[in-house]
Amino acid sequence: MRNNFKWVVFEGVDCCGKSTVSKKVFQYFLKLGDKYDNLFVSITTEPYNTIDDVLIKSYCNDDSLDRYIDFQNYYEDLRANIKYLLDNNVISKELKLKLFLEDRKLLLKSYKIWEKVASSCLVLQDRSYISTLVYQSIYNNKTIYSLMEENREIFKQIWDIRPDVIVYLRASEDVVVDRMVKRGKMDYFDAFAEENISKLIEKYDLLLKDKKIKSVDVDFKGEVLVVDANKPVMDCASEVIKFIDRGAL
Repeated sequence: MRNNFKWVVFEGVDCCGKSTVSKKVFQYFLKLGDKYDNLFVSITTEPYNTIDDVLIKSYCNDDSLDRYIDFQNYYEDLRANIKYLLDNNVISKELKLKLFLEDRKLLLKSYKIWEKVASSCLVLQDRSYISTLVYQSIYNNKTIYSLMEENREIFKQIWDIRPDVIVYLRASEDVVVDRMVKRGKMDYFDAFAEENISKLIEKYDLLLKDKKIKSVDVDFKGEVLVVDANKPVMDCASEVIKFIDRGAL
């Protein structure tokens, strides 16, 4: 199965450009399916999100839509409930973590669909277990290693895989804060992220810039691409595209 499935995860603090860059990369590969022998490409995020309908309508013609698989509509009620509970601050920190982990379990289950696809598959994902290790170690005051053990159990229960590539979009604190202000939108984690931005960047750097992830998660055999996210979006996306292009798609 791994021969026809590539899983690329985009990581970094809020407002580093993960969602924007991952969509640009998605648009690029979606349009080039023929070059890769009818490549199937999809995009998802954690937690609770579906592919943007506007994005599909804007960037997909009839031919490219044939190469798009939407596996994001499974268990929508659970994901919607997670978002509602988080947005309205009606659950404890510990329960929030359990819901994030449950959401990840469902997402990994959905990846089993690729076993039935004969063509090559590229899954682009905005956030995964790395974000849990970083954010929850501060938010819930847990160790990165104990959080990794909880995630390891999920991987083993569902399908013991890891990302082929982790893209770390590393933006400076000043740039991130400036983007937060310009965005002008606050959700359940934005205030926390703004308050703890230095600690978050430090922990991401430890795991990904310094490549400690390979010792924290000994089952991770993929590659880490560190991108300077202070650069324009298209420059970041081009760097990621070239990196994936050099791989075994």
